[in-house]
Amino acid sequence: MPLSFLFGKKIEARCDIRQAEDITILTLKTHGASNRSIARQLNVSEGTIRYRVKRKGSVDGRTKRPSCFDRFRPFIQGWIENHEEGKRRPSLKVMYERLLEMECSGGYDAFRRYVRKHWPDFAKTPYWVRLETPPGQLAQLDWKESLKVQLGRPGRYVKVEMLVLSLGFSRHTVVSFAFNRQLASLKRGLSDCFQRLKGLPVVIRPDCMSTCVTKWHGEQSDLNQGFESAMNEWGVTVFPSRPGTPRDKGKVEKRIQDILARFDLDQKVFLSLEDATNQVNEALSRYEREWRCGATGTSIAEAYEWEQTHLKALPDPLPRAADAEQRIRVKKDGTLLFQGNSYQVPKDLCQKWVWCRLWSSRLEIWHEGQCVLTHTYQGQARGMVVLHEQVLNDPDLKLSARVRAWSLEVARRQADYYDDIIRRNQHARRTETENGTPSSHTHATESGGIGGTSDTRKTGSSGVFRPDLIPGGRSKRGKSYCYIASSFGSPEGHDPG
Repeated sequence: MPLSFLFGKKIEARCDIRQAEDITILTLKTHGASNRSIARQLNVSEGTIRYRVKRKGSVDGRTKRPSCFDRFRPFIQGWIENHEEGKRRPSLKVMYERLLEMECSGGYDAFRRYVRKHWPDFAKTPYWVRLETPPGQLAQLDWKESLKVQLGRPGRYVKVEMLVLSLGFSRHTVVSFAFNRQLASLKRGLSDCFQRLKGLPVVIRPDCMSTCVTKWHGEQSDLNQGFESAMNEWGVTVFPSRPGTPRDKGKVEKRIQDILARFDLDQKVFLSLEDATNQVNEALSRYEREWRCGATGTSIAEAYEWEQTHLKALPDPLPRAADAEQRIRVKKDGTLLFQGNSYQVPKDLCQKWVWCRLWSSRLEIWHEGQCVLTHTYQGQARGMVVLHEQVLNDPDLKLSARVRAWSLEVARRQADYYDDIIRRNQHARRTETENGTPSSHTHATESGGIGGTSDTRKTGSSGVFRPDLIPGGRSKRGKSYCYIASSFGSPEGHDPG
């Protein structure tokens, strides 16, 4: 028999459950129903029915009893007000532990009921909405740090980083391994991932890692200059996720969990990082034939095959990642230190941050998205101050004609000077090896010539340089000794330049 027939009117859905039960029990009793039959209809015990009939709708006295948390209410109120507006508030367990330190005798479940009763909005369970993106529009990017793998041979454990890229529509995922998370590794990994996808998404979404984002402002975020220039070359827009909000890129976070759950990476032996990358991507391709795509209801492999037609074509030729990149601040003397050598830049860049990009033997200096200067990279030299004709020809630079001419000559011939010195040193060492005795050229300069040394702790009593007296043939700063200085002041007395 429906309850609405007994009541004569429909019970409001907003009516409290306990009040509705009391009304139901009393109404059924007035119609002569037994306690047992009422308990059977309401699926409660017979003792509950006797208690409700005895109360006859009055307020339960147990609700009027004071709580052991009442004396801590001001403290709880203050804690809730401090964290009410926060995005990531601490759990109630943290607050309960503070109460235990204040000699609170209540249990944790009772504390949760107390908060839910007096601050219902604060105790609400947070929720979020799952969203989907159109095909080819979005790819989510993240690193999984410090994975231990066996590289080269069993038992040789190495820490590596795994770059994971997941398409937002089909969930198709590709990975690339690296030894670090620096910008150069990120760009090489992205280049590998894009080629494995065989196309480009319109937007890529990383988190606020320093190699991608310098300051977050949503779609107008300030990006790392090197990362921004690389994405411009690929033709991909960057839309970073909110700081401290991993669910903004939940698809790639979920895929990382799947990879760690399905692959015993620390139990496998890989020949190299490339071998690890290939094996994990091949295994992912097999699993994606079974894993389902939430946007289409098909397998991920089928969804990706369809989404691939919506990806942008790869540029031709493919952008090549720089051999090395570094953000450097220019010194007051108009030079910047890059990999052991100082390179001259225009005076307008003094005390400013610039971006150095190394391409084989070419070093590019970038500022505010433009290449302002190009140097010839001196990879073998150390401590060289590399001059540039463009800087020295600046008319605002106050130099006499003679000094400017000298500087320009050195700027044009610095690489020739270095090459000639190296050739002479190599010839001197070959002569020494063939004759079995030090050449007069090497002996004279190393025992006290310009740039040589007279320290017998390094040269021995004979004045001849002996690397065996220095551990590993290295200086105290860890730099390898070279023979560049021994070329100055040759016995013939002519200038090698």
